[in-house]
Amino acid sequence: MVARANDQRWVIPLHDVWKINVDAAFWEKEASGVWCFVVRDDECAAGMAGAGKLAVVTDAVCAEAHACVAALQLVPAQGMQNIGLV
Repeated sequence: MVARANDQRWVIPLHDVWKINVDAAFWEKEASGVWCFVVRDDECAAGMAGAGKLAVVTDAVCAEAHACVAALQLVPAQGMQNIGLV
C-alpha cells in the first residue's frame, strides 16, 4: 500500500505531552450533532476520553468547537498540564 500525501495520520506528541484529538458530526436537517475527544500520551496510551450529544448546533465546525471546549475543561482537572490539541 502506498501512502498518499493527503492521508491523515496520528502524529506522536513529544515526551510528557498529552495530545487531544477531537471529532464531531452534524446533522443539518435536525440541527443536532455529537462530539468526542480522546487524550493520548507519547506512547499512544489513552489517558482520557469523552463524548456528548448536541441538541442544537448550527454546523460541523461548531460541533467540533464543543469537543475542544469539553476537552480543555476536563483535561486540566485530571492533572494533565502539558497538552496539544489536534
